[in-house]
Amino acid sequence: MREKKILRKVDRHLVPLIMMLYCFSFLDRVNIGNARLYGLEEDLNLTDGQFQMAVSILFVTYVAFEIPSNLVLKKFTPRNWISFLAVSWGIIAMCQGFVQNFGELVALRLLLGAFEAGLFPGLTVYLTFFYTKRELALRIGYLFVPAAVAGAFGGLVAFGIGHMDGVAGYRSWRWVLIIEGIPTVLVGVVVYLFLPNDPSSARWLSDEERETMVQRRERDYGCTESAQVLRKEDVKLAFRDWKAWTFGLGQFGAGIMLYGYSTFLPTIIQGVGPSWTPEQVQLLTVPCYFTGAATYMVVAAVSDRLQKRGLMCVIFGLVCVSGYAVLLSPSPPGVQYFGCFLVATGLYVAVGLPIAWLPSNCPRYGKRTTAIGIQVTLANLAGIVSPFIYPTDETPRYVKGNAISLAMVAMSTMVFGFMWFWFARENKRRAAGETMLPKHEGLSDEELAELGDETQLPTMGIKQLFSIIKDEAPEAIKEGEIKNQFGRKVAIDASMSIYSFLIAVRSDGQQLMNESGDTTSHLMGMFYRTLRMVDNGIKPLYVFDGAPPKLKSGELAKRFQRKQEAQEGLEEAKETGTAEDIEKFSRRTVRVTREHNADCQRLLKLMGIPYIVAPTEAEAQCAVLARAGKVYAAASEDMDTLCFNTPILLRHLTFSEQRKEPIQEIHVDKVLEGLGMEREQFVDLCILLGCDYLDPIPKVGPSTALKLIRDHGSLEKVVEWMKTDPKAKERYTIPEDWPFEDARDLFFNPDVRKADDPLCDFKWENPDTEGLVQFLVHEKGFSEDRVRSGATRLEKNMKSSQQARIEGFFKVLPKTEEEKKAHKRKLEEQNEAKKKRLKEEKKEKAKAKAKPRGTA
Repeated sequence: MREKKILRKVDRHLVPLIMMLYCFSFLDRVNIGNARLYGLEEDLNLTDGQFQMAVSILFVTYVAFEIPSNLVLKKFTPRNWISFLAVSWGIIAMCQGFVQNFGELVALRLLLGAFEAGLFPGLTVYLTFFYTKRELALRIGYLFVPAAVAGAFGGLVAFGIGHMDGVAGYRSWRWVLIIEGIPTVLVGVVVYLFLPNDPSSARWLSDEERETMVQRRERDYGCTESAQVLRKEDVKLAFRDWKAWTFGLGQFGAGIMLYGYSTFLPTIIQGVGPSWTPEQVQLLTVPCYFTGAATYMVVAAVSDRLQKRGLMCVIFGLVCVSGYAVLLSPSPPGVQYFGCFLVATGLYVAVGLPIAWLPSNCPRYGKRTTAIGIQVTLANLAGIVSPFIYPTDETPRYVKGNAISLAMVAMSTMVFGFMWFWFARENKRRAAGETMLPKHEGLSDEELAELGDETQLPTMGIKQLFSIIKDEAPEAIKEGEIKNQFGRKVAIDASMSIYSFLIAVRSDGQQLMNESGDTTSHLMGMFYRTLRMVDNGIKPLYVFDGAPPKLKSGELAKRFQRKQEAQEGLEEAKETGTAEDIEKFSRRTVRVTREHNADCQRLLKLMGIPYIVAPTEAEAQCAVLARAGKVYAAASEDMDTLCFNTPILLRHLTFSEQRKEPIQEIHVDKVLEGLGMEREQFVDLCILLGCDYLDPIPKVGPSTALKLIRDHGSLEKVVEWMKTDPKAKERYTIPEDWPFEDARDLFFNPDVRKADDPLCDFKWENPDTEGLVQFLVHEKGFSEDRVRSGATRLEKNMKSSQQARIEGFFKVLPKTEEEKKAHKRKLEEQNEAKKKRLKEEKKEKAKAKAKPRGTA
């Protein structure tokens, strides 16, 4: 409810402004069609071909400047850039009313196209700063509704201005162009004064509301660097992505219909009723546009709720096809006018929904911006073609124009139908838990997140667990800055951290090395990122992995095999590949060795930072320390940590400051509450999803796993159902060696040191400055000044023993048995309520499917 309240507030401040912007943009672009009815061609002595040229020439610059404009949007900021564009094209639109010949008209139309080019793709990107994928289509609709309103409003205004013929010595067509350009300039000034660049700069949002908006966007598009900034690699990726070009092809077909219909609707209606006056024709355009606008808003809202963009594109594309078929038929004027309504009904759906569809599948900012630019650019190429398909010598039937429009919208419908099928199949494969693409195996969590839509499985450890928590228990995830952890002790998964340092701390794509050829990336990361934590008041404790459990040997063997294959690929890339290939394979060969661990342990001892070697899994040991109140939380990128029952998991704590990624704080009690599960069911869910001990069951993806555990309650019952139910036996194949009971036991009874073990009595001490200089400077080649500076910072922070948090004075006590029972009852009630709701929804869907066609 809180998010909905904030969303309504955002709508109130943004929607009217962007609607006015696009309304006047569209009006200034197509009002030449209204001016034509009031004598523009005759006064300027234009031939039919010259008028068509004047209409289409706008789209030459419009198309040329769309992508460049999108790429500079963030550099100049949306407020500055969009207001500059609006004021500029408004002045140019007004100047059209003063032209005296064909050359002047063409020159101004070229300038108009150049300045209007950045608005629509820019606003599409801008809306993704504020709205999630499930809210985007309706807000894109707020751009298309003004297009329809502009058509209707333009007709009404032109009808009124038509009576100004001769005022101040100007013909009425000149007044149409002059008067309809003035509001654009005024709106441009308003944009400069009131449009925020993003949620964080919206003055009408409170600090808490801004933070909520930022978190919403990061949940939807990701919080990695690529989700926030424009990178050259992402721009190239968009140009190489077949999906962007396929969407562009479909958009081109729909664009032929859009511009042909919007520019020539008065001409088409005049052909339907040759005896109708220009005033009557203008008025008859109004109902068509309002029908299109109303239909789009309803369909956009439904598609946001159902997330069925492709289905709606196909249905309403076919409605447009039927409309043009009616216009081509030898029917009476009333029936043909009805054909105009049919086209309008599907017009904005067929054009608008794909523009909300594509960015939802591009979480990387650079790729999203460029892909939208490609899509809209190809759509507007249609603006160059469409003016030539309705020549005056085709009057009154305009068979060529209507036939071409029918063919193009049919092609567009088939393209979007294909994309609907492709995305449905791809989503089904992912939901079925099919394996990660071979080219992405062995990548770190950071790298997988950076790949955005190019990877299938965006998490590590428990497959897609984070996405389930994000969807089902969003309240369990808090995001904040590192300074929010001030005064807290944190147990850190050392092996996972060292692995991320080896992956991320590089120069020119290669690991850092000293003059002797020894790798130093792990030491560089450990030293400086530990310093960052200490500078922010955190007391880190590192936990190293011990001997792995026997059950993990299969997973380790697979990892070893993948790294062997990556090593072979690296050697081949060094011979024949590019620098990019070498870096890619180099990252995949990374593994944490005993030498890396020994180096880091020596470094931590010299820094005065405590560490412990766990008997087996570091995450399990971190969880023990967190439950006992020895530390505030466990820190790891591995989602397995939650299965060991750590109360709080911190992610991204050891990432570099330059990445500007928030620290994710996941509370396991909120996870269980949101999922409506006990810990036993949660662990079973994680095993079913696939963990370090066992592979997932083929064709069981996150949504299926969640449903199975909720329906059956335990893995034993799920496995029994899969073995006995005929349909389940046919669909699912349980691996022969799949000891889920052993995996569960490892999560519930891991080999760990108890919290009262003397080895778990940690102390943070002053650093050994000379020892650090000897090790890092003389042996590893670090800068002496920087090492001594770091040691000074460590010593200064360690001397400060003042507790900054009230919870530091108290020990975290476990829940009593009564509290546990009460919590269990609450979860059972929530789970039953969810089951009941899902069952009722299933019944409603079955009833809806059973209804005969034609009923309400």
